[in-house]
Amino acid sequence: MNLKTARILQIVAFVLFALALLISVACVFAQGPIKKLSSANPDIMEAFVIPYQVIIPCFIRALLALITLLILSNRPTRDVTAALTIVMTALFVILGVGLSNTLVNTLITGHIANRGASVLAAHSIVTGFASGAVSFFSTPATLLMFLALGGACGKDWRMENGGY
Repeated sequence: MNLKTARILQIVAFVLFALALLISVACVFAQGPIKKLSSANPDIMEAFVIPYQVIIPCFIRALLALITLLILSNRPTRDVTAALTIVMTALFVILGVGLSNTLVNTLITGHIANRGASVLAAHSIVTGFASGAVSFFSTPATLLMFLALGGACGKDWRMENGGY
């Protein structure tokens, strides 16, 4: 794979991660219609919630994709591409395990449950919808990002087209 293809894959991955972030934030503002899909209970409709468990990972993934894009745009050396691939893989695994950890979700859910059953139900509805909508974009974005990293890994882009 050449550098142009790796960059294009990474640009598409970044755009998909950014869309996932925008959708997760839009769910905060569109929670009225989202909650109407699942419930007509007025207590649930009145509760305002923010799906932190969806927004925070989306933000971190979009930021990591942007950093990867910037590094790939600067014609990295072989060592930089290998290190970038290892670091991004480790960060995505830590992000996946750390933020989807049962303990983290239990703590957040316990905090929300202190506000009442209707708030907990509203949070569950909005978070579930946001999570499903976001996964539609973040799953292919992750695959494209790692395809770009795999294509760039181990190649010295400074030598492509005669170097600088």
